[in-house]
Amino acid sequence: MTNLSERTLRRHIRNGLLKGTKIGGVWRFSEENLQDYFNDDSMVEAFKNEAGKVVKRFLKKAYSQKTDHRVCMIVDQKVLSEHMEQASKEAIMDLSSQHEDLTMKYEKTEQVMRFTLVGNYAYIEACIQVLKAIRNENTDA
Repeated sequence: MTNLSERTLRRHIRNGLLKGTKIGGVWRFSEENLQDYFNDDSMVEAFKNEAGKVVKRFLKKAYSQKTDHRVCMIVDQKVLSEHMEQASKEAIMDLSSQHEDLTMKYEKTEQVMRFTLVGNYAYIEACIQVLKAIRNENTDA
């Protein structure tokens, strides 16, 4: 989900940026652990830089290609409410856990949230549909 190296993630765990529980020698992270990690101000710049690298790798075709077609999409969406932002992040994280061979990045600047998504058509289409539905729920309210 982060495209950060295992070494970097271990350092973040050691330094307390990423909290989790080690069970049977394997790190486990709750949804709350991940949300805290992704929302930490010190991580925003790292994720921005990594999102740019994701797009560059996509353009150079420097990614694993388990599927026939790959799509790279950057979605900028105005944050209409805190609920909308939270619902959008949770929905994209849920979709990301259901698909393979993809990359997802999230960042927020001022009142705009940005998702950088790379994956197959089904994943990208599912992301578009869920973000539209959440936006519509928040504009109708």
